[in-house]
Amino acid sequence: MEAYKNYSTEETPMLQQQWRKIYLMGGYAALLSFCGTLIDIIYGSISSANLSALPQTAIERFAEFHQNWILGLYHLDLLNVITAIIMVPAYFALFGLHRKKIFHMQPLLCSFVLLEQLYLFVQILHYQCLN
Repeated sequence: MEAYKNYSTEETPMLQQQWRKIYLMGGYAALLSFCGTLIDIIYGSISSANLSALPQTAIERFAEFHQNWILGLYHLDLLNVITAIIMVPAYFALFGLHRKKIFHMQPLLCSFVLLEQLYLFVQILHYQCLN
């Protein structure tokens, strides 16, 4: 507890204004990501009723991407990757909201864990494309 004794929690108005911009950007990113996820769910419910009609190989899926980019994004799960990348500013905004807590590294650690989940998702997608 004494290690945090010298930590200043006072903020200047300029610093508060900078954090406010990050909060707004994070909020807009979260809304945009939510809309992308909602579109993904709706589009998946409408278009993918027949799973046997989906392209089976990565080459067929990329060919489908060149023919219809929206359907290609959906079947390659790239729409999910894009929405996860859009969420990165929201994670930084959440870090900013929790930065005054006693454990200052805890929000940063959570942000890195979420970014690690994004990396893991991309690796799973890469594995699926190769097999």
